[in-house]
Amino acid sequence: MKKTKITYLIGVLFFPILIYGQNLKSELSNELNRIDSIVDLINRTEKNYSEGIAEGPIISKNVSKKNGGWEAYFLYKEQDDNLPLRIKYNQASHKTYQKFEFYYQNQEMIFAKLNVNFYRGKRKNNPIEKKYYFKNSNLISDSNPKLKNYGVEYIKETEKRVRKMIYE
Repeated sequence: MKKTKITYLIGVLFFPILIYGQNLKSELSNELNRIDSIVDLINRTEKNYSEGIAEGPIISKNVSKKNGGWEAYFLYKEQDDNLPLRIKYNQASHKTYQKFEFYYQNQEMIFAKLNVNFYRGKRKNNPIEKKYYFKNSNLISDSNPKLKNYGVEYIKETEKRVRKMIYE
């Protein structure tokens, strides 16, 4: 009898926590689906917008290192927009080729995608793909949080640097 009361008490205490946790998961899932649909819409309707291109060299401070280059394709509604709808940025260095995609809504980044291909070393021919979802400029989901070298700070710094290169 005592075991049944304890089991019942534990069930009563933890049931609301389980329900609340499931609601949080479904809210997150709904938000990720909403962002995915915005990204898909931008990609499907890209021909309706204007596109700009910027490119340049990557000059290493070390003379012995090989230099690389970068290119950015940005999609915008109007030419005077502070933030475009999408930026596709590619960067080639002597060890890696990185492809970034940044998507925006209401002047805020909502989604970023990173693909890294390695030319040399242990990771050669073993590319990395990572997706980042944002809400109110805060990360809400990271498709591969184990990859510490390519965390949210790296994405935000790269996005900021790319915007600066495009608009200067």
